[in-house]
Amino acid sequence: MDIKWKKLILILLTWLTTELFLNFTGLDEVADYSEYIIHINHQHIEAIELSTVFV
Repeated sequence: MDIKWKKLILILLTWLTTELFLNFTGLDEVADYSEYIIHINHQHIEAIELSTVFV
């Protein structure tokens, strides 16, 4: 397998730097919370759709 090590290391360092920045500024928590809200809303929509099917 031919791995381009320089590109792999650059991508990993970019990802790590971004994660550290988001955690340091608190923006990562906002992103996690928004994903949680979207998940909860999706569950409510599914419950409403299922209740209308069985009525």
